[in-house]
Amino acid sequence: MDRQQQKYSDLMHRFAEDHHFSGTVLVAKEGEILYQEAFGLANRELEVPNRIGSKYRIASLTKAFTAMAVLQLAEQGTIQLHDRLRTYFPDYAEFDERITLHHLLSHTSGLRDIEDVPQFTGHLEKLSYDKPGFIALYKDLPPFFAPGEGWKYGNCGYTMLAYIIEAVTGLSYEQYLRQHIFEPLGMNDTGCDSHTKFVKHRSYGYSSAEGDIIPAMYYDIGTVMASGDLYSTAYDLLKWDQALYSDKLVSSESIQLMFTPHAHVSGNRHYGYGWNIYPTYTDHNGWLPGYWCRLRRYPEERIQLVLLSNHDFVQERDVMEQLSAMVFKGRNAAHA
Repeated sequence: MDRQQQKYSDLMHRFAEDHHFSGTVLVAKEGEILYQEAFGLANRELEVPNRIGSKYRIASLTKAFTAMAVLQLAEQGTIQLHDRLRTYFPDYAEFDERITLHHLLSHTSGLRDIEDVPQFTGHLEKLSYDKPGFIALYKDLPPFFAPGEGWKYGNCGYTMLAYIIEAVTGLSYEQYLRQHIFEPLGMNDTGCDSHTKFVKHRSYGYSSAEGDIIPAMYYDIGTVMASGDLYSTAYDLLKWDQALYSDKLVSSESIQLMFTPHAHVSGNRHYGYGWNIYPTYTDHNGWLPGYWCRLRRYPEERIQLVLLSNHDFVQERDVMEQLSAMVFKGRNAAHA
């Protein structure tokens, strides 16, 4: 381990010791790994450690993959980004007829989210739903705003996009991603999670209660299909990052559309399709019971940082900000 790698490691060990960070960290530049290390336990009961190849639920990082699938289908002419939602859901007059796929991708549809459903958190989230049952949860809730007249982050819009992907391709959402994204990129350790699925080298999720670390509560991952149901590894997410600099999946025009600010959020932050967009970097975080994660890209420098954790109570932004500062301090020192 060279001097700079040791500095990264010292920083992350402090987080592991002082803030109970448990997970995998990766820093890369132009596709080459500068630093990677795993901390903590993947299974506390069996004392199995996390490792570089551990698989974590990546929660809302899933949204960027769903957006990519939609952009692929738009390039093929199978769908159009400004198609009306009601075109694909003609039986649901409850949805504003002005909502388009673009609105769903950019969180500007005004649709309410499942977390706004009474008793969803702590109760209904533990149940499984088919498509009509899922839509029935929130279709009658009043919208936040008229389509295109605001921004409100949520999950339901991306699940609706998954239903559309399935309808126009004849494939399940998981099959589509595997055939058209994961396999072409060699992302062999990424997939849709399920409580009925065995996932080798899974890192199990933990929460905190009264100062103790406890198993995370059960959450049916199907309720966040296409908005938060993927698992992956740090190395697979590096492959994903590199693909976004190429035309392996879609054209450069579609990549640019993904990272175009479509909605002003707050301060200097905007939202594209599945990504938060800042002046010098793009990123997204994710949270589910037992897990948090953050992926940050500095496109000008081609630097990527990945943080995946199986503890849901550590502030990932604090970790990312300090790690990012160290990356650029080390880079500037190397060029001094």
